[in-house]
Amino acid sequence: MRLRLTRKQRLLKAQQFKQILKAGRKSSYKRELSVFCMENLLPLARVGIIVPKKNVKLSTRRNRAKRLFREAFRLNQARIKPGLDILIYSYKGAESLDQAQSSLIEALKKANALL
Repeated sequence: MRLRLTRKQRLLKAQQFKQILKAGRKSSYKRELSVFCMENLLPLARVGIIVPKKNVKLSTRRNRAKRLFREAFRLNQARIKPGLDILIYSYKGAESLDQAQSSLIEALKKANALL
């Protein structure tokens, strides 16, 4: 299995984000991260990431947090159930890949999104 994160594996449209925020199951990890999960009819899991400007002021830190969470998802995509749309809502951003990965895994465990 390739570990590459393709365009088909990302949520790109605002309508998709709104739909998952409205109808998805929410699971939180501490006060760092919330994960919204919703089933899709595709044979793969898709991911979208939100790091609000209200919580992380500098755009460089917001973009870095998004990259870290995207990488954490990419590295663990074999463990995630296929057929899920996953929206990662980060309240504090992420300092390192290890932190992003551990908080994402814990939130996905709570959401019952892991194999």
